[in-house]
Amino acid sequence: MSYVNRLRRESHESRHNDAPRHDERKAGPQPHPVRRGRDATTLYVADEGNGVATYAGGAYTAAAAQTSAGLQKWTLANGVWKLAYTLTAGVNLGAPYQVPGYPTGNNSATGLPWAPATDGLRNLTGTVHRDGTVTVYGITSTVSGATDTGADPNKLVAITDRLSGVTPDAGESFTTLRTAHAGEALRGVSFTPGTTSHQGDDRG
Repeated sequence: MSYVNRLRRESHESRHNDAPRHDERKAGPQPHPVRRGRDATTLYVADEGNGVATYAGGAYTAAAAQTSAGLQKWTLANGVWKLAYTLTAGVNLGAPYQVPGYPTGNNSATGLPWAPATDGLRNLTGTVHRDGTVTVYGITSTVSGATDTGADPNKLVAITDRLSGVTPDAGESFTTLRTAHAGEALRGVSFTPGTTSHQGDDRG
């Protein structure tokens, strides 16, 4: 069963008030939760970061210092949602990256580099495999010296996680599947009818 790219408003969330909730970006990090189709005790939440473009020493330091931004894994036990761990390896929070055709140097309006950096994740989609793992696709949120950071060229990333894991597996890391070109912004992944990646796939 595929994951869905929307906030879940299902009964398990209303029964357990400790489940991660949606917040507005302007008020802080915005979680984007998706739940395993047949397991009401595992929840993956994308935290898109704090949106603070503090820059020093070649990095966006506020983005790099975050501990909750990225892909959070929550588990439900005895009626209480608990954070198991947050996956960030491979997304390189706060590290500027170059986009061909995008402005270089600093934006005179902000005094900050045009080069964007990943601030967190949003817009999750995923699929559960027969071998007990799940592949989660996410879109990176960004910070930069632009005046509209939501329009920065961002990235499509993916990671495979063991559903039963209580800590990340050794070497578990995001892979970048695509980086938007100048003038583009990626918004998400959708499984169309006929897609073979679903709960009954042949993996494992």
